[in-house]
Amino acid sequence: MMKEITDLIGKTGTLTRTITVTGAVETPEGEVEVCVKDDFGNEFWVPKDANVSLF
Repeated sequence: MMKEITDLIGKTGTLTRTITVTGAVETPEGEVEVCVKDDFGNEFWVPKDANVSLF
């Protein structure tokens, strides 16, 4: 049985992954959302802001 480690809850950090952009849209408000696929095969939408670095 797994034991919950509560002292880690609420901590923050940085997650670095290799991603490939698979789609992009601009919202009516002018914000850009990108669909990305990471190196684990997960695909998800994220806002293109200062937290997303594309080369």
